[in-house]
Amino acid sequence: MILHIARFTLLEFRRTRTLWLVAAIALIGVVGAQFAGALALTDTRGVQAALLGSFLRWAAAGVMVLGVITSSVREFDDKVHELILAAPVPRYVWFAGKLAGYGGFAVILAGLFALCATLHAPVGAALAWGLALACELTILAAASLFALYTFRQVVPAASAVFGFYLLSRTVGAIQLLGHGPYVDGGAWSTQAINGVIATIAFVLPDFGTFAASDWLVHGVEGSVFGRLLLQTSSYLLFISGAALFDLYRKNY
Repeated sequence: MILHIARFTLLEFRRTRTLWLVAAIALIGVVGAQFAGALALTDTRGVQAALLGSFLRWAAAGVMVLGVITSSVREFDDKVHELILAAPVPRYVWFAGKLAGYGGFAVILAGLFALCATLHAPVGAALAWGLALACELTILAAASLFALYTFRQVVPAASAVFGFYLLSRTVGAIQLLGHGPYVDGGAWSTQAINGVIATIAFVLPDFGTFAASDWLVHGVEGSVFGRLLLQTSSYLLFISGAALFDLYRKNY
């Protein structure tokens, strides 16, 4: 049953021509990287790889979040969601199937963008970057489902997930700013703020270490993937548990 639900979830992306949008984004990224390389004075290939990786990563996050939320909202509006949950199928099975389908789309999306990255980066580095991007997108898919069950509207749900993503990517830099040379580390206010930021950083996934653009330029050590996969599995379990709790407490 889970595989059937996942299959129909993937078919939804094909029917809405999302892959055409992905192809257009990839083309824009490749052309933009070529243009940036023409302007670079040194290390043309490195500049192209870094800019292409950064653009494709942000674009992939946008496509993933909006694709999951709009697809699920359409099911709510068409009463498909209520019809499926009224059937003799456990809700966790339905949720697992949806998440598996979105995870499959994350792998396809990351694979296509990794293929584009091979134009300016070594194949091994591009594959490693694509694997990390797939993990990141799968977490975003789970977060999008959870946000949608909570808010039931496109704008609040998308805003919450994009805020979660932006903070997860920048919280490491915010921590560094809090310990900078121009900050009074002995002040109680500074210590309080740094404590709050450290707590937030502990709770959020460290997306700053996922699919970084410099992987395409300098490569990445294999030891990184153990921590990356551990974070991915941990946050998927945590977010899925929260989403299922919200899903089970609703009456349909």
